[in-house]
Parts: sequence; structure tokens; C-alpha cells
Amino acid sequence: MHDYLMKFTFAGDVNTGKSSILFNYENNVFNESIGPSIGIDFFTKMINVNNKNVKLFIWDTVGQERYRAITKSYFRGVCGIFLVYSVDKRNTFYNLEKWLKNIKTDTNVPVIFLIANKIDLHDNNFTCVTTEEGKEFAENHGLYYFETSAKSGYNIEKIFTKMAETVLEKVNNKEIELKHSNGVKLNEDGHNQVVKTKSYFCC
Repeated sequence: MHDYLMKFTFAGDVNTGKSSILFNYENNVFNESIGPSIGIDFFTKMINVNNKNVKLFIWDTVGQERYRAITKSYFRGVCGIFLVYSVDKRNTFYNLEKWLKNIKTDTNVPVIFLIANKIDLHDNNFTCVTTEEGKEFAENHGLYYFETSAKSGYNIEKIFTKMAETVLEKVNNKEIELKHSNGVKLNEDGHNQVVKTKSYFCC
């Protein structure tokens, strides 16, 4: 039984490790065989935040440009977005501006985390985007900045917990209204709500 239902989604270019982050969070292991997403999928997970049971409903979106219109539709009705780039691919960092424009065109997502993924590559000097660049971009656009590694598991659990904590704090401060269209809802009847949905594949 949960107290709150929260909907999150991922955004960012292909090959930034979005699916690997989600797979690590779901299974607590890194899967090297995961390739680029070819559709939209999701999973749910129950966590405890400040003594409240929170059911997370998390979308994993496709990153290819040709599916951008489909991906954009999943930005609506969520309370948090993980905007991911890969520190070893500068083009994924440059394209963040496009992703933010798509997100903010006709949505008002209250919480956006900027995720610098594959941070383990810093140890091998394979990175193209520095921590300072990532932090500066986040500050300039009012985003929360985190570094992660789906391979090592670094900060994977933390970003989901912190996202839920941030949303709940905004709910308590009345910055987010509790309703389905805002991606966060109170379980008022005390019964576990079932979200009926399905995966959509582009090809």
C-alpha cells in the first residue's frame, strides 16, 4: 500500500545510458548487453521517503531524433524528469538545450535533474565534458545536478530517492498540487492504486 504515486521519465540522446541506469536501479546490477532503446517502457518500484510509502512509476524513453515526437508526449503528466547526457560524448551535452526546449514547450515539469552519466570514465581520462561544465549548465537552467555511473552503481539509487524527496518537499510547500496531471497523487482511499498502461514500440 502506498501513500503517494509519483511519475518520472527519462530524456536525453541515444547511447547516454538511460536504460542502463533504470536497469541498474531495478536489478542492482549492470547489464553490458543493453543496447539503444527502440520504444517506450516503464517499471514501478515502492520506496520509503520520510516515512511515507511512495510508488514510483518510471518511464524509459527512446533517444533517437526520429522518435522525438513520441518521446515528447511522455513529458506530460510527470512530476520529475531525469535529463541524461554522457560525459564521454560532447554532442549529448550540446543537445541538452534541444531537450530542455522540448520539455518546456508545452509542459511545466516541476523537478528536472541533470544527470552526467558514465562518470566512471573519469578514471580513465575518457571524458569530454567536465564536472564544471555540467554544474554550470545546471545552474544556468535551474536544474539539479548529479553524476552517476550505471556500470559501478554510483549514485543510481540516490537520484531516484532524491527526486522523490524533492517532489514531496514541493508538495508539502504547496509548490505542486496533488493531481494526476501533475504526475503526483495522494492515495486518499488507502488502497493500492493500479496504473494500467502498456509499452509502446516504435519499430
